[in-house]
Amino acid sequence: WLEEGEKMSVKDLLYGLLLASGNDAAVVLAEHTSGSTENFAVLMNHTARKAGATSSNFTNPSGLDDENHYTTALDLAKITAYALKNNIFREIVSTKEKTITWEGKEWGRTLKNHNKLLKLYDGADGVKTGYTKKDGRCLVGSATKNGITLITVTLNDPNDWNDHIEMFDYGFSIIKSINLTDKTYTVKVSNSDKEYTTVKSKENVILPYLEGDVVTSKSDIPESVNAPVKKGSVIGYEKIQINGNTVTERELNALIDVKEKETPGILYYICFFIKEFTLF
Repeated sequence: WLEEGEKMSVKDLLYGLLLASGNDAAVVLAEHTSGSTENFAVLMNHTARKAGATSSNFTNPSGLDDENHYTTALDLAKITAYALKNNIFREIVSTKEKTITWEGKEWGRTLKNHNKLLKLYDGADGVKTGYTKKDGRCLVGSATKNGITLITVTLNDPNDWNDHIEMFDYGFSIIKSINLTDKTYTVKVSNSDKEYTTVKSKENVILPYLEGDVVTSKSDIPESVNAPVKKGSVIGYEKIQINGNTVTERELNALIDVKEKETPGILYYICFFIKEFTLF
């Protein structure tokens, strides 16, 4: 229900877009960001490639029918995984109801999220519904349990709510999670009074895997480092692997400051030579 000349914050527009499927909000956001919907489509395609979506092409910000506007279920899953890294996006798509401003009126617009998964499935936290007569009911869902987020996608599915619930149940039944706590390593330090220093990862990693997978970690740190070493500085990385393939890595940081070994000053040498001279 946007009106010409009306002013609204970007965040309120995002709520209108992602909760109520506001195509008017999509157009305004696109024009605000890129000057036109055509320019914004270029940005959409660039971002989709960054997310790993290689079988999609976008021509408008709303998703309305266009023969050159297309995607796949897999690409939508990749784009969603990329978007869920953004905390504001996560916050908005998991919101069931939101009242936003309505300029010139004493009351606001109350928006209810079209995504019924938020009410139907324990742990559901997104993401987006979609519908046109040509493409039917489309739905991207997400749910999080025990630190693991699963993404589900259906296209042209009249039974989408039930199908997503079944996919979530199946996915969480076969996927296990392991909490990899922080680990410590020692690194040799050159040019210092301390022969070694300790490095440690700052954060735990919750990793999804399937039964039968082999989960290992492998440090990638130098044999030695030169002093000085500042506390918190990145000394190396720990690679987390499943079946020998690296799936993620975390930084290894120095736990303490290590000062450089002090070089004797000129006064030391003067005293040394005076002492040696007085011996004769």
